[in-house]
Amino acid sequence: MRHLPIRDVARRLVREAACMQCSDRPAGREALGPEMARSCEGSCPLFFHLPALLRLARQVGDEPGACDAAVADHICALCRLRATLGDFCADFAARTCPLSRYSRDVVAALQRLARS
Repeated sequence: MRHLPIRDVARRLVREAACMQCSDRPAGREALGPEMARSCEGSCPLFFHLPALLRLARQVGDEPGACDAAVADHICALCRLRATLGDFCADFAARTCPLSRYSRDVVAALQRLARS
């Protein structure tokens, strides 16, 4: 039996946790399962910052707000994908960035992966 590389499993988990409900997904892609890549993945902060999200999944606790704080401190502070960044990121504050909308769900899914 051959297992998928962790990177591929993590991408599927992101698709399952975020892409299935993301309002930024391309039209007609809502029916695709988590095994199918979307055309928007190349510009999506969730996929761009996936290595950092994997690291955070091993470190962040279950306390309310811990995930959002960790994402803001460790990822958003250095992100160059949006016009603003860090504490002043308008997209994170307005929840228009997929990273701010779905990072909790993605990190929770990645935590399950890290435990197994």
